[in-house]
This record gives sequence, C-alpha cells and structure tokens, in this order.
Amino acid sequence: MLAAVAPGPEGVRTVRYLARGERAEVVHLADVASNRSNALAVFGLVPGSEVVLLQRLPSYVLQVGETVLALEEAVASSIVVRAAANPD
Repeated sequence: MLAAVAPGPEGVRTVRYLARGERAEVVHLADVASNRSNALAVFGLVPGSEVVLLQRLPSYVLQVGETVLALEEAVASSIVVRAAANPD
C-alpha cells in the first residue's frame, strides 16, 4: 500500500487526509501508472481541478465537477491536493 502524504506546508496532502465536505485543488498524481492516470483524467481528475470529498468509508468518494468517483484507498493516497482557493 502507498504511504499517504501527511499534511505539509501550505496545506499540501493527499485526498486521504481531507475532511468530509472539504474542497481541494489537485496538485498532481503521485505513484500512479500512466494508464490509471489517463483513466482518471477522462473523469476530470487532473492537476488544477477542484475536488470535494463526499465520503471516506467504505471507499473514498470525490466529486470532480459534475462527476462523482469512488476510489480505492491506494488511489486516494496517491492524489496530492492543496486547500482550494476561497471563491470569494
């Protein structure tokens, strides 16, 4: 299993450390095979996209735009995010 990135400077961490309902911006996909990265990109999960964590158990559920994705823990642990800019 991949090690999740614990919260770091400027709020950089993996999806695994987001709170339910928290918004974040995708920084990059770490340790993801190119075919998996391409599959996630099809659903809009790319650097710069905004995500919202809807659920943590039994799987991580992210909203990306109008798309809702259920992800395994290993995938959630590989998506590096930072706090989303305040829309105000």
